[in-house]
Amino acid sequence: MKSKIFIAFGIMLCLGGTVLAAAGLEPGSSSDPLVTKSYVDSLLGAKETSSSEYEIVQLAAGKTILGHAGCEIILRSGFANINSFTAADGTENGVQDITDGVDLKNGVNCPINHLLLIPRTDSRGITTTTEVFVMIKGSYEIKNN
Repeated sequence: MKSKIFIAFGIMLCLGGTVLAAAGLEPGSSSDPLVTKSYVDSLLGAKETSSSEYEIVQLAAGKTILGHAGCEIILRSGFANINSFTAADGTENGVQDITDGVDLKNGVNCPINHLLLIPRTDSRGITTTTEVFVMIKGSYEIKNN
């Protein structure tokens, strides 16, 4: 009977010590260095995003959205210009306007409510000239000009 009491008491001490030790750890501190990517991004202010669903993004004038390969952008309101990519041989590769089936080149006004596709991760995207709302799906970066 005494051995059962000692075992139960020992288990209670171990559990209590574990709970007290875990309560004092702060995530990301030197005593608990394991953190998630989202925690690190929030500390660094990372503005690179990826989504498998369309998300609504509001941007002020003068911001640039650089889409990564496969990124889809739909300008819903406001005005923006297309950013294309010029290859080393001088060939200009634009942003694909899936709605009209055309390749939009650098500086062209971005059409509203058209599905734009970014084929590669380079400097292609849109630059806002007014405040805009866009629907965007996929991986992208937002940069200040």
